[in-house]
Amino acid sequence: MQNLFSGKELVERLRLIESAYISEEVKEKLRAKYEKLNPRELYREIKKYQRMLERAYLEKKGLIPKRRLTVNRRGLK
Repeated sequence: MQNLFSGKELVERLRLIESAYISEEVKEKLRAKYEKLNPRELYREIKKYQRMLERAYLEKKGLIPKRRLTVNRRGLK
């Protein structure tokens, strides 16, 4: 997996943090948010939603049977 925080995105983020038009409070929030990002977790979450979209598309087209909703202790499944 390639680095999600390199190239153009990195330059844009640095440009925002170095900007005189943005308050220090906003800059600190941006830094804190960036530090919490986990590229692997983002990748997994994107893949999960892609699979969900693909499944919904295939179900709508009738290419695979629709899942039946079941209820368990945690809620709908």
